[in-house]
Amino acid sequence: MKKRLIPLLILFTALLSLNACQELDADIDLPLGEKSLVMSAFLSPEDTLIRVWAFYTVPTIGKSEQENNYVADGLVTISDGITEDTLYFDDESRSYFLMMNEYPIEGGKTYTIRVKDTEGRVASAICTVPETGPMNFDYQVDSVVHANGTVSYTFRMEWDDVPGQIKYYRTDAELVYMTEDTTREVYEFFDEELKPSVRELHKGSGTGGRMSITYTSTAIPPAVFKLFNLMLYNTDENYYLFHLNNNSLNINFLPIYEPTENYTNVKGGLGILGAYNNMNHTYINN
Repeated sequence: MKKRLIPLLILFTALLSLNACQELDADIDLPLGEKSLVMSAFLSPEDTLIRVWAFYTVPTIGKSEQENNYVADGLVTISDGITEDTLYFDDESRSYFLMMNEYPIEGGKTYTIRVKDTEGRVASAICTVPETGPMNFDYQVDSVVHANGTVSYTFRMEWDDVPGQIKYYRTDAELVYMTEDTTREVYEFFDEELKPSVRELHKGSGTGGRMSITYTSTAIPPAVFKLFNLMLYNTDENYYLFHLNNNSLNINFLPIYEPTENYTNVKGGLGILGAYNNMNHTYINN
């Protein structure tokens, strides 16, 4: 009888200790983490406006009293080192903007975006927009008709890597088609296991030469109209590293995974300021 009683007493004591720990944890007043400014913007001469998102980090420890984490009353400016302008706040998108006809973005120029809130926090970042120039972009489209009438498409994109220094690129593609019942569908090319796919980012060698990527679709229904949108972006290093970092993140919230640091080029805060030029080609095949 005594041998049975001892294990029961040990179990009862352990349960009491566990319950005490739970009650103690519930009473702990965790300190509130310090919030920081976050900004995000990508500049391109092909865009019609400059858009900057400015918001605050949300603390993971403690309870925050702020209702919204976006910065609605800040001062956001852009400068090329000679001229400077102030962006307007848009209530609908909760971001800051400036039309390109008011402040054109030019290839080869370096820009600084600065965000300041009413409490004196300042975050800023610098980027240089890649220069435009011919990259001898070329493509080839092939198709395979299957026995059940469906069709698979493969096309290859090629371009010249600019020699002299390391260049960065990003490619993208989509197939817009209409079926016989006039249903409009969009097929986006990506790797299902790596969405968006890391293979869509490309780093040049610095010595020039041809670069390429091949996209292949799964079988789609027969279409009476097909339109391929092929996109090639000539990006700066910030754009490349930011998206490469995001692509490689392991989005898994199990406690056994270590936290991953995000790429940022923002001083005084977090976020990204990058730039790119894009070459969009549309190929129509009826």
